[in-house]
Formats: sequence, C-alpha cells, structure tokens
Amino acid sequence: MFSRKDRQDYLEFDESITALKEGEVNVDRFPLPFEPEVVTNCEHCDAELYDGDDGIIYGRETYCDEQCLADHLIDLGAAERVEVRK
Repeated sequence: MFSRKDRQDYLEFDESITALKEGEVNVDRFPLPFEPEVVTNCEHCDAELYDGDDGIIYGRETYCDEQCLADHLIDLGAAERVEVRK
C-alpha cells in the first residue's frame, strides 16, 4: 500500500513526465554547466558561431556555411546564379 507521501511524489513525477512530453518543461530548473560563448556571427545570416563550430573565412569575414558565403557574394554582385546547360 502506498503512503500519502508516496502518492504525492508519484503525482509530481507523473506531472513532470507529462510536461516533458508536451514540451512544457522549465529548463531553468536544469541549468547548463556553462553558458556557451558566442565567438562571432555569420556576416550574411547573423547566425551565432560558438567555439568549436565549423565556419568559412573569406577575406576577413566569417560565414556559417558555403550557402551563406555564396548568397552573400551573389547579393554583392560578385557572383551570379546561372543555369548550367550542355
């Protein structure tokens, strides 16, 4: 037989699991061991880049991926998108 305390603990646990499944968990209860530090931002899309992330440096500017670099060059007029034909 469960005691009143056991039942209360179970109900609180059950509510926590239900909230987790529904995406309603307050993550402030579970702090990260450290806050990741933003090293720089992508010049084109302004995405945050963290220590250890992969990126592309072109000139003195940093981009998060090849697509952002290509889009940036197209926006500047330094490159253009074309249809390749035989």
